[in-house]
Amino acid sequence: MRVSPLIRQVAEEIRSMYKVERMILYNEKHAVTGETTSFKLCLVMDTRDKAEAERRLYLTIDCDVPYDLLIYTPAQWDHLKTCEGTFAWRVDQTGSVVDE
Repeated sequence: MRVSPLIRQVAEEIRSMYKVERMILYNEKHAVTGETTSFKLCLVMDTRDKAEAERRLYLTIDCDVPYDLLIYTPAQWDHLKTCEGTFAWRVDQTGSVVDE
């Protein structure tokens, strides 16, 4: 899957701030002209305070379109992605990994 330059830029900024083990694009909306109008990223990263990491990312990264971040620790991700019916399982099944 081709990731838009806008999403790639946000991904690079996230990676410049945190060591992300996995980044998954699990939702992207487009205008009729094809431009990205919003997107959602799932981040798997080792952090003691997910809420603080999320707050810092939102306050630091400026993006022209709305975006959402969902953060899992590696332990949470490894467990929940295997539990059919969880949101993590759905993201793992339907999302696209954003390469570095």
